[in-house]
Amino acid sequence: MDLIYKAKNSNTINLYAYGKIKECTKNVSNSFILDNFGIFIGTKEELNNWLFENQKLIDKYYFEYDNKIHIPQISEDVKVDVDAIIKRNVKLSAKAIIRAGTILNHNVFVGNDTIVDENVFVAENTKIGARCHIGNNTILSNPKDSEQRITIGDNVIIGANCIIASGITIEENAVILPNSVVLKDVLMGQVISGSPAKVIKRKTSAKQNSLQN
Repeated sequence: MDLIYKAKNSNTINLYAYGKIKECTKNVSNSFILDNFGIFIGTKEELNNWLFENQKLIDKYYFEYDNKIHIPQISEDVKVDVDAIIKRNVKLSAKAIIRAGTILNHNVFVGNDTIVDENVFVAENTKIGARCHIGNNTILSNPKDSEQRITIGDNVIIGANCIIASGITIEENAVILPNSVVLKDVLMGQVISGSPAKVIKRKTSAKQNSLQN
């Protein structure tokens, strides 16, 4: 039974699996296990055998392939929901929470205690600081292969349904209100809103509040 049928010419496959992963057999040489989420790296034959042996414990899986090995760095106390997608070279710091439907592309960094809500798209090379909150359906978007990465400082709130353009820097303690389109850098403590987003006030306190969608 060939479960990885598309990767016929690949040397190395990265398999991402969801389910009762901690109960699965661990006969794959390169693997990372986090509660109901696992990353397994190996040859087509090796991973095909693993899937066949454990298929009753697996709810969902997908894969990508190249000829290099890239293992995301994920702290043990991170929470990753089912249907979130964590790609290569991602680093999730302590107590980060990644909700269902979110996609973290290659080389993304997420700081400690940061929450990324449902169905958020985070482009390659994005850096998100500590204690941030990013609302549902927000897009942090770089053009493919762009070197203009998005940088988000500590204690930043980004509301639901926002779009952050390529190369933008959002400094610490800033607030982006829901449905905003951010085309310019945001300075420390600024509160912005609109499409395109404009400054409406400046926070008088660095205290971080919970995000209201």
